[in-house]
Amino acid sequence: MMDIEVFKRVGTTGFNFQTAGILESFKSLSVNWRFYTYSKFSLTILLSNVNLTKQEELVTTLLTPDSLLNIGECYFYIDHVQCDDSTNGELVISGKSLRAKSLKRIIYRIYHQTKRPELIVYDHLNNEVVNPSQANRKIDYLALTSPSTLTTDSIDYQNSYGIVSDEVDSLCQTYSFGIKEKATSLSIPKNSLEIVKGNDLSDTVEFNVEFDNLMSESFDASNFDESTMAWVFGEGEGTARVNVKLNDTLSGLERQEIYVDARDIQKVTQDGNGKDITLTEAQYKAALTSRGITKLAEQEAVLTLNGDIDLKSDLFIYGKDYQIGDRVRITSKLFNLTKTAVLSGIDETWDASGQHLSPIWDKESPTVFEIIKRRLK
Repeated sequence: MMDIEVFKRVGTTGFNFQTAGILESFKSLSVNWRFYTYSKFSLTILLSNVNLTKQEELVTTLLTPDSLLNIGECYFYIDHVQCDDSTNGELVISGKSLRAKSLKRIIYRIYHQTKRPELIVYDHLNNEVVNPSQANRKIDYLALTSPSTLTTDSIDYQNSYGIVSDEVDSLCQTYSFGIKEKATSLSIPKNSLEIVKGNDLSDTVEFNVEFDNLMSESFDASNFDESTMAWVFGEGEGTARVNVKLNDTLSGLERQEIYVDARDIQKVTQDGNGKDITLTEAQYKAALTSRGITKLAEQEAVLTLNGDIDLKSDLFIYGKDYQIGDRVRITSKLFNLTKTAVLSGIDETWDASGQHLSPIWDKESPTVFEIIKRRLK
């Protein structure tokens, strides 16, 4: 088991927190560490195992949304507390890493830029979350560093009033980079955000049941959500709507079309300094093309293996030989599959039987809720 430090909010406004104690005993803890998006946790405690006399403040803090936990050198906030049956005294506490507060910020401007994708992600987080011009929009317990060069080509990108987290996640997944989120201090809750690209370790790090570093295998192959060709329609009415086609040469079963409504992308927009500009036809179609690329990246076919990593194997050690975001090789004789894949997440669990690591490679099959959310946009 690991120790979890709990922090309570001081007052009802602001970002001042102080420790409420160390939670030393719990039934289970699961952390879904992610590369392309924010991470999540779920903590189950038995109130009978907590000394309510000595730890009343700690329990009260755990029952309060927006209290903070330090788990594995990363701060998380509580957003859901549930007790289905008080007779068994089981309390389930869940929440997200601090980066997820960008779910509650919008792109409050007309934004059009021709930049590398990682710089656009930096702009969104910096201008809307970490250092917004309107002081009361600032999420004070997040810090952000400027990214190094992660991609080679600039893209034409436009968005206004979108949800910051959604736009950041889409750009990260589309262009294969992510965000490393880590606590900056053990005593003052704050996470730093670093936009990074993983290393290609596919020639050296391989997961295979026959290597005894993968204890079990699960197989996931699906194309029910796949789209390979996009019709992207921008401003205008009827047959006069400006549009572009992506992968229009595909045919037959390989051609799976999607309609992308991009009428929010406008020719009359603003540059990075807030000056009104009018895009040329080529610039406008380039912005439509970028939107189409992002939408196709959201709806790729899934082909992956998962399973439990053997923590007793010293062949490759997580956190030392490979990290989330790195590209590794996965091989299965059972499913006749070998491929390279980005380690996009790790599900880390502590319970009565010990610690467990379950890798997530590349993209997971979308849930019905994710599909509904996408179609409602």
